[in-house]
Amino acid sequence: MDTYSLLKDQKEKTSLSVEVANLEKQLWALIHTKGLLHSNVQDLYRKICSGYEKTILSDHKLEDLQDTEYSLWKLHYRHIDEYRKRMKINSANGETTTLATPQSVVAAKRSSDNHLVGFKLFLSEATEFYQNLLFKITRYYGLPEDFSFHRSGGNYASVEPKKMQKLQFLCHRFLVCLGDFARYREKCEKSYTQNHNWSVAVAHYLEATIIWPDSGNPQNQLAVLAIYVGDEFLALYHCIRSLAVKDPFPDAWNNLILLFERNRSSHLQCLSSEACFDFLQPSECSVQTKVQSTNDLLNCMPLKAEYDGSRETNLWPLIIRTISFLFIKASFEDFPCTFASTIKELDVLMALDDTKLKAAMESYQHMNSARTGPFRTLQFVSVFIFVIDNLINSPDRKDSKDRTEAQQLVLTQTALTASFIFMGRLTGRCLKAVLLESCPLLPAVLIFVEWLASILAELETYGSDDKSTSAMSYFFGKFLELLKRFDINRSEVEPPHSIALWEDYELRGFAPLARSQESLDFASHWGHKDSYENGSQYRANRVINAAIKIADRSNNNHKWIFYDKFWKKFLCGRII
Repeated sequence: MDTYSLLKDQKEKTSLSVEVANLEKQLWALIHTKGLLHSNVQDLYRKICSGYEKTILSDHKLEDLQDTEYSLWKLHYRHIDEYRKRMKINSANGETTTLATPQSVVAAKRSSDNHLVGFKLFLSEATEFYQNLLFKITRYYGLPEDFSFHRSGGNYASVEPKKMQKLQFLCHRFLVCLGDFARYREKCEKSYTQNHNWSVAVAHYLEATIIWPDSGNPQNQLAVLAIYVGDEFLALYHCIRSLAVKDPFPDAWNNLILLFERNRSSHLQCLSSEACFDFLQPSECSVQTKVQSTNDLLNCMPLKAEYDGSRETNLWPLIIRTISFLFIKASFEDFPCTFASTIKELDVLMALDDTKLKAAMESYQHMNSARTGPFRTLQFVSVFIFVIDNLINSPDRKDSKDRTEAQQLVLTQTALTASFIFMGRLTGRCLKAVLLESCPLLPAVLIFVEWLASILAELETYGSDDKSTSAMSYFFGKFLELLKRFDINRSEVEPPHSIALWEDYELRGFAPLARSQESLDFASHWGHKDSYENGSQYRANRVINAAIKIADRSNNNHKWIFYDKFWKKFLCGRII
């Protein structure tokens, strides 16, 4: 494009932006005088939307498109907020019967009903507008309207990388908006019931995470829905995912702390102040309760808990409580009994047979019944990876600045101890699976050991205390047993360690895994995304490959495992 054409194009874009801004001023002035339901208001709204659409369907820079998209969303959110206010005022007027006349009560009820109908119509129209905008933007860039372009991993031959980035950003944002409209509509239509169907909203948010994995926005919206259905652990996971990305959600950290504070203020029946745990003997089923004997000596007796999978496990709120000690100020005196109570529940869960364990690891049944799989295992390991990563790599956070170096070290060592014990339990349970390669816990083990291979040397500098060392030894002992169950020879015959699996697609964009995800090919073998059982042979190969990396480390002070290349065997290591 020559200089004259470029200047002319820029002038037209500026003129359009000014026109839209002026129309918005007129719109809100009209709303305050005529109300939301006036036909002139609705006509002006449509005209403004058309102006934003023209701006979006032009060759702007990504930064300009981000501003335009945000302004478009703000236009809709202000409408939504205005409808809510008017319905709330009308509802309050209808309920104030002391001074109200029958006529005024009827008028308030009629106004409330009219605004409710108007709100539903607005949400329907906004949904249709965004859906059409999605199709138009994909056509504008010459791509399929079914969003299959995201299966290319962001590489599409007919589209320049910069244009693809714009498309991915816009599509992901439009999908988030569509999810929000579906969520508002569901709440609006079923305001007097707890039996909501969030599947439409969830589907939009999940599609947005696939198209733009580096955004925390759709993850935050999924956290909101998890709160709606009363699953605080799922909310914790998505809150963490909204924070630990390249483009975090602005309020993600505050939302995370609020989740911990909410959990701390609630009473957990399964939390026993008399439970104890020997951190130096993590392999034992040593969750015990303090009881007074006849001679007043303190003894420990094993706690037994029967669980056949018929009741909801108490594990997840306990994990949140355990982790909360590492984020918000609290007396550490309660940590041992909290951890002991959590381990007890984990041991009970791990005692289930394979079928019941797989069912217990489902996570989205209350949000979207179509989304099935042992997602809880990935959420479990992701939470602990994030906790460690945050303590090690976020010294500039306000909560970190408020602590001394010694306090920060204690928290980091506590996080390492807890994480390696928990992962030791999961790894140990894999050994009891009828079919090892189909064990629903194995994807979590793969994620953990690949992350571990890239960061173990750094973790060892922090985990030099007895508890951390015992926990790490315990985990590697279980891991060594697991490695002996794999066919080492086959792993060397089938070397493609770059093929993305179910767990990789789910955790794509999760910042602490950036190094281990660098070599993964997300464009091929898309079928692996649909089930954790697809590509199980590659999972075993990658676990072995990660173990070899751990064994080959140059640090001779800690040799957790050895690998004999001649005999193709893993052996027990040593600590010098």
